Amino acid sequence: MGSMTDEQLVDLIRQGDDAAYRILMERYQDYVYTLIYRMVEHRETAEDLTQEVFLKLSRGFAAEDLDLSVNGQFSDGLPQIPEAQALRSHHG
Repeated sequence: MGSMTDEQLVDLIRQGDDAAYRILMERYQDYVYTLIYRMVEHRETAEDLTQEVFLKLSRGFAAEDLDLSVNGQFSDGLPQIPEAQALRSHHG
């Protein structure tokens, strides 16, 4: 399952496959954390916001209303969520 594309994993996640969600999370957790940390420059805040991003992803996949693909690639659209989450936290 680890060799599947992001889009294949997303399809499985939408079918309720928790293992696929864990793989996608492990694949992008460090990336998301790094994006957020660069914006907020605070370790604990970045950790909290990273968790919030993955919760938001989980809910979006379950509701099937989350489309992160840009140019057909999940990974190209993924930065939209952590950037928005960090901006909301930093300004709100």
